[in-house]
Amino acid sequence: MSGAAPLPVGIVQHVEWEGPGLLAGVLTAAGLATRTLWMVDGEAAPEPESLAGLVVLGGPMRATDVERYPSLAAEVDLLRAAVAVDLPVLGICLGHQLLGLALGGRLLTGRAPEVGVGPVSLATGSALGPEGESVDVVHWHRDQVSLPPGAQLLASSDACDNQAFRRGTAWGLQFHVEVDRPMLRRWLGHPHMRHDVPAGARVLEDFDRAQVGLARLADAALGQLTRHAARCARTKGSS
Repeated sequence: MSGAAPLPVGIVQHVEWEGPGLLAGVLTAAGLATRTLWMVDGEAAPEPESLAGLVVLGGPMRATDVERYPSLAAEVDLLRAAVAVDLPVLGICLGHQLLGLALGGRLLTGRAPEVGVGPVSLATGSALGPEGESVDVVHWHRDQVSLPPGAQLLASSDACDNQAFRRGTAWGLQFHVEVDRPMLRRWLGHPHMRHDVPAGARVLEDFDRAQVGLARLADAALGQLTRHAARCARTKGSS
């Protein structure tokens, strides 16, 4: 395959305002190409063998609302196929829920909405940091997904038992590690996002105070994806 274009990391995006954010720069810095996949607009699912990794981002739709968004069923199928061939996978928020469904989890209505900056507790053996550590992250969800069979729990919160999990090279994060301050400002100004914010919440100020912990979680989660995807790209490129 000498001279062939490098295999990209596929990034499934559902809405314009929930883009890859920090993830794009991390992948580019690692020398990885990216390909944005608009499956919600009818783009066909790629074959996992054509990708070096797969990321599924967030969105306002329910993960099981396939009547209004038929592409969600195709995304679940794509995630299941990607995991089956050990492709590096990262699901964020809605993507986390779709990954959980692909691996046998169930979509649940959370005990309470989580919107804004709030803590998660890291689980035993979590690759995200020391066991029991509380780290503030960016939440924007009501639904959650149960822990899939055979998956390792990485983090939880009072309102959501499964904040993060891992199975093989597939990671799901209910919270957002891809968000930087400019993206968060756009979210707070967008009507589809702004109405979710609790009255009196100081999301930007809380975000600024949480930067150290947020940066460490982003490094852990995005770093593992980048390392695995780079390895996958090299392996497939030399075959």
